Amino acid sequence: MPEDTEVLILEMGMSGLGEISLLSNLAEPDVAIITNIGDSHLEQLKTREGIATAKLEILEGLKPNGVVVIDGDEPLLTNRIVENDLITCGFNEENDILISNVEITGTEMSFCVGSFGEYKIKTIGKHHAKNASYVISLGARYEIPVEDIQAGLLEVDLTGMRFEMEQGKSEVTLINDAYNASPTSMKAAIETLKEIEGLEQYVVVLGDMFELGDEEEALHRSVVSVIDESITHVITIGEKAAWIADECKRKRKKIKVHAYANKDEAVSMLNELANEETIMLFKSSRKLQLETLILQLKQ
Repeated sequence: MPEDTEVLILEMGMSGLGEISLLSNLAEPDVAIITNIGDSHLEQLKTREGIATAKLEILEGLKPNGVVVIDGDEPLLTNRIVENDLITCGFNEENDILISNVEITGTEMSFCVGSFGEYKIKTIGKHHAKNASYVISLGARYEIPVEDIQAGLLEVDLTGMRFEMEQGKSEVTLINDAYNASPTSMKAAIETLKEIEGLEQYVVVLGDMFELGDEEEALHRSVVSVIDESITHVITIGEKAAWIADECKRKRKKIKVHAYANKDEAVSMLNELANEETIMLFKSSRKLQLETLILQLKQ
């Protein structure tokens, strides 16, 4: 870190208890942001409550007058933080900072954040609006001008394979969200796909998710809760993802469902579906490397 650094932003990751505690006590942050409680690391932490406990360790090194910013729509957080200078952000009316008026235009999204005005970012999905609201709220706390916050948000570059929209052969639209997946992020990706209008075929290509512990079958099946008839085709790849296909066949009779054991088996179907009126979302755990299918659809 350069000696003239004014603000240092640190990401604190973990796979089990005690890890964020160590990092927080080393860093002694002025501000702690907890973005959400998902279902990654369930194999080690067993429950979402366990994940919340691990993430809340970030408070252990927080300075006495430190600020905490959280997902105010998550009861596992709002019910457990009482002693800090707390800012809650979310879509529920009771939040300190309310996110509203989300509108998607192509590959960009605009939304309002509390009394701080309207903002635009170069990606789509309500979960991204919520992530942006955390930094917008902090920017306002530190009296950063609104126009500077907006300019900074427009300069943000997403890392690879994070809802990257590309064009394949036959002008099919491909969404590469294949970097990794948990049930929470897979549902969010499908919900975002459903917000894109104007096409005839909406195809989700979903692969196995790992490290989900004893509830892995139920968690895979839970993905179907966000799949409705706006999705025309569900294609699953892998033994675990087959649970999604089975659940979809039972509960979503009008959707065309295909389950494949591996990527090679799915190529023919994907090529058949590829045309200018089709959009395809690819999502799975890193191990499956679904981006190789996207490469084949671009060649």
